[in-house]
Amino acid sequence: ADESIQERQDNELEALKAIYGDQLVETPRPKGTKGWRALDIVLSLRPQQGSVLQEAHTWLDLHIVCDNDYPNMVPKITVVKSKGLATQQLHTLVRDLNMTAETLKGEVMIFELATMVQTFLHQYNRPGFRSLYDEMFSRQLKKQQKEEEQKKVLEDKTRQEVLLEMQNKKEALKKELRWRRNSEMVKEEEDDFLSRPQTERQPVARKPLLTADLLESGDSYEMKQVDSSLDDFSPWTVSPKGVSRLENEFEVLQFLGKGAFG
Repeated sequence: ADESIQERQDNELEALKAIYGDQLVETPRPKGTKGWRALDIVLSLRPQQGSVLQEAHTWLDLHIVCDNDYPNMVPKITVVKSKGLATQQLHTLVRDLNMTAETLKGEVMIFELATMVQTFLHQYNRPGFRSLYDEMFSRQLKKQQKEEEQKKVLEDKTRQEVLLEMQNKKEALKKELRWRRNSEMVKEEEDDFLSRPQTERQPVARKPLLTADLLESGDSYEMKQVDSSLDDFSPWTVSPKGVSRLENEFEVLQFLGKGAFG
């Protein structure tokens, strides 16, 4: 058979006493009342301990009052004493406890709420300040540390940008040097060709060195767009008649005919 409301509250009280021992205190019964009454307890709670024991700098006493319909109705939750927590932090905690209690309605929940409080205390478990001066000094120190961290991040970012710019300039300089070197090679070939006697000049068939070099190096450069037909390019075309422009472009007549006045 299902447990009654009274049985569920009594069983939960016994379980809480076994868990918290003397940290749990039942509030005194009002004078003149007899018989069974709903849960009305105060839990003295400390920060939840991890694998390493820590000194408790925060604690509080949680007052939980249930009515005769609990757990079908949420209990009344208040903080009666506390240490190491600001007023706003306590308001936030009580608000969160009430919201959680709403989600647990219908189930016994005091242990869940107490665990939630201990986790909250652990989060804020740090030594307090001995004086207002100590508190101000601590805040100023944290502010300076934050500013130094932000400054370091900015310096690192600037350094990375400078290094990237230097690298880009270095790559651009390499491309410019290759361009000039290959241009000089072409100019030397042209000068060598022009310096020969006309009878020794032969068509120069060469591959475009600049384009080939750039393609082999893997660089992306506009000279890659040079048409492959340049492989057969020769800057001078020599006819069988010779290299003279007169012989190439005009027909030489042996005799000049008589004109109208001849």
